[in-house]
Amino acid sequence: MITSKNFQYFLACCSLLVSLSFFVTQAHALEVIARSGSTDDIQAAADQVEAAGGGTVYIPAGKYTFTGEVKSSDGINFIGKGQEGTILSGGKIDIDTRYYGKLDKPFRISDISFVNGGSLRIDSCHDFRVDHVTVEADGGTAVSIVRSHRGVIDHCKVTQSGEYYGIYIIGDDVTWEEDISKLLGSAEAIFIEDCTFDKIGHCVDGTAGGHYVFRYNVLTNSYSAAVDAHGPGYGADLGTRAVEIYNNLIDKTNLGGIGIRGGGGVIFNNRLQEKHIDLVLEGDSEGPYPVPMQIHDLWIWGNTFEGVPEEEQIHVTSWSGQEELAKECIQENRDYFLRAPTQELDGFTYTPYTYPHPRVEGIDQYNPIDEGREEVRNRPNPFRAGKEVTLIEYNLNQFSNVTITIYDPLGQEVWRKSYEAGENGGRKLNSVPWDGRNLSGKVVANGGYICRIWVEKENKYMVRKIAVAK
Repeated sequence: MITSKNFQYFLACCSLLVSLSFFVTQAHALEVIARSGSTDDIQAAADQVEAAGGGTVYIPAGKYTFTGEVKSSDGINFIGKGQEGTILSGGKIDIDTRYYGKLDKPFRISDISFVNGGSLRIDSCHDFRVDHVTVEADGGTAVSIVRSHRGVIDHCKVTQSGEYYGIYIIGDDVTWEEDISKLLGSAEAIFIEDCTFDKIGHCVDGTAGGHYVFRYNVLTNSYSAAVDAHGPGYGADLGTRAVEIYNNLIDKTNLGGIGIRGGGGVIFNNRLQEKHIDLVLEGDSEGPYPVPMQIHDLWIWGNTFEGVPEEEQIHVTSWSGQEELAKECIQENRDYFLRAPTQELDGFTYTPYTYPHPRVEGIDQYNPIDEGREEVRNRPNPFRAGKEVTLIEYNLNQFSNVTITIYDPLGQEVWRKSYEAGENGGRKLNSVPWDGRNLSGKVVANGGYICRIWVEKENKYMVRKIAVAK
């Protein structure tokens, strides 16, 4: 029974909660437009937002001389006016909670181009998103992620001018989870998806106990192994702990394909043009087996090797001349497996983490100017597979060869079709039907499917999530 006194107490509590909610909302919602894209003006805006407990710094359109560093805590979003709109020449945004304050809040960096040696560094932060950012680094590392274990980098364009790193994932050099099944498929990783890389030493690399997921990316013109994972050494006590590398295109312009030098993980459904996978014994390792932090618990399956003989597709080697020791220490069916993990043989099965990453799907949570960015749509959505068709609609800037691939929630291909430039699918305005059947003609199950559209002339992917509900 609610008495008058109890009801008054209830109302007072509600009033307090509303007031607290309003206070928190206000504290999180401060938005400041920087006077310009200069280092000093962006820093001043960031300091103002940090003092208010977090929020957003909007950087206006223009090309700015951006020297030195903007030093920031977490919880501060840096949003430009598009990669062609906000261009920062030189300099770096450095987000480091060890030295510049810690709000312990998510943040986002979006719609900015860093050119002429510009770069990003994120240290000891979690739950961040870097998206629709161009980094044209002139030597050094374009994007450094250090001591951070949850975040996503998506729809970015990373280029270099030498044999340096595109995105470098550096762990805390302390943590090493022995049971790799606890890591694979989890949210506790740095996700890199739907990005393009060009003219870089290693497009992605890891060290110091790092764990990265590298998926749905396009790699061209790398100067070394396009996808790399260090073993111990190179200034770190630990090597890379885990990698999940799948559904990437590594084209023939790259000097190397995938090079794994330590740790374990999964490598599957990648398309390698005239490239192979190197399994490498790191540095000056000393035997006998097992060498500390060498390759172990690595599963490889379903990759497409174009123009590579079968016997050369998986290559056990040493980049320091220790070929015999490498073959002793890295052996099939003990350290690596040419199949997916299974419950019966390995004690677990592998399921990829949600794609697109949940932070990618929530793009409106920080930036209202993202509205209208959607490049692909389908209707109806959801649709009844086998009973109706859904129309996949998208626009191109010019006629182009196009390939549409649809994947199930596990990343397995269920449907693919290619279109020539000028026909429906490869013209400027396109509406392509899918009836919800796989390549064998069977109706797919209910659930969410990923539609990925490769546009050859524009050298990019467009992605759409399609729902089936029969």
